[in-house]
Amino acid sequence: MLKTLHCLEEKIYKGVVTKNKSRRLTHIRGLDTYKFLNGLTTVKIEKTRESVPQYGTFLSIKGKIMFDAMFYHRANVGSYFVEVDTDVVDSFYQHLNKYKLRSMVDFEDHIAKAYDLWTVTAIDIESRDLLLRNLLNVGELGNNLHIYIDPRWDLNLRLIVPKNEQPPLDGIPDLIWQEDDDTLYEYLRILNGIPEGQTELIHDKQMPLEANLVEIGGLDLDKGCYIGQELVARTHFQGQIRKRLFPVRVIPPEITDDVPDIIIEKDRLIPKGFLDIVTPLEGMPDAQDITHPSKTRRPGKIIKPYRNLAIASIRTECLENKNEFYCGDTRLQVMLPSWWNKRVDNINDRDNDK
Repeated sequence: MLKTLHCLEEKIYKGVVTKNKSRRLTHIRGLDTYKFLNGLTTVKIEKTRESVPQYGTFLSIKGKIMFDAMFYHRANVGSYFVEVDTDVVDSFYQHLNKYKLRSMVDFEDHIAKAYDLWTVTAIDIESRDLLLRNLLNVGELGNNLHIYIDPRWDLNLRLIVPKNEQPPLDGIPDLIWQEDDDTLYEYLRILNGIPEGQTELIHDKQMPLEANLVEIGGLDLDKGCYIGQELVARTHFQGQIRKRLFPVRVIPPEITDDVPDIIIEKDRLIPKGFLDIVTPLEGMPDAQDITHPSKTRRPGKIIKPYRNLAIASIRTECLENKNEFYCGDTRLQVMLPSWWNKRVDNINDRDNDK
């Protein structure tokens, strides 16, 4: 994989095409579809154009994430394809039925037998637009091919493709195809700080503000009247977001000096400087506790280890030195998204105005 990452950084390849087996489509339809979903989700479910997907979550009454989902509007029939984790489909339907009452909605699982989910992850915006144009101009699958830009991640396209078919990208040779293995896509997603699914957004444990849902478009703070909204609003207005999810990586033991900060940019697949340090592709400890030499209180914990990366929950007060975290004897570096420093500046400005 290390060689492949270097090829992506050097733009030898334009992107990665992956069949996503960890996610599954469900179908919600009926006269009350919009009203029903709006009462349960953290984003406004609107009668938008069909090409614009939405990302959001379903919360518990305690304001914690139950399921994260992608919503694909089918404007011609007034229904939604809703994408969730494959492993939680049954409990997802149970959650919906709990609140259905007299709502005129139906939940259908057979759609998963008709379509597969694919992702096309580009190295930069220019390559993404090239891939998007190629998909839109090929009429091979007709109206049965649904193409969307991932609302969380500008470099990622999400495709709904008829079962046993492939995305029509044969005309572009410089692509990595992964039909039976999604490890590279998972690695790139975690590297870019995009949490997804029950192993990262732990069921009924994770607060949406701590998961950066506002920043990745999965939480609308202006929306009211949905399950869990009161606690989300209270946390937001009290400013009590003390920890957040960030990607971390292993720093090899032979490197004892400070290492340059890694900033995750929205228009660059491999963060600048990430591959300057040669790190074995394995090595993230299974232990969960993260420590810091200057902190007596635990600054964070590993949520999901993946090769030499992990999604970790980090106390924001500990981010002044991002290169001195440890998990056991393994040194870690926190990688920050580009929006983080802008957010800190905005907070400081507000504090100075008081």
